Amino acid sequence: MSEIVSYLLSGNNIEVEYQDGELRLDGDDHFLKSSRQLSEIDLTRTETEIGTLITGVLLDSSRNGTKVTISVLLPDTQFPAEVNTAEIKSVAIITDDYHHVLGSPPPVLYDYEIRPLTGTAFRTPQG
Repeated sequence: MSEIVSYLLSGNNIEVEYQDGELRLDGDDHFLKSSRQLSEIDLTRTETEIGTLITGVLLDSSRNGTKVTISVLLPDTQFPAEVNTAEIKSVAIITDDYHHVLGSPPPVLYDYEIRPLTGTAFRTPQG
């Protein structure tokens, strides 16, 4: 029997839900003023030793050429048979990418904003 694991996380002015390959974001800052939904085709999924990194583009290019992405680290889970939820800690990383800034890029090509997240992983068994 397979299972689907969904995540509901929140932290510093951000709410994140990852379910069925879709990332839903809500917050109250510049790039997250309203709800955003990124589908599986808009996301990059990278398996790492510390979990799965889900990355999507928030802004492809600002007026000066800065690209803004969000990456959410989802910890691996292993549920005992009788357990369907687990409290987790995670992180969202909002990255400013200056590689294509108009004129010439600055000496440091990335700027990171780290937002700690806490929440719940949910297991849904599939028949």
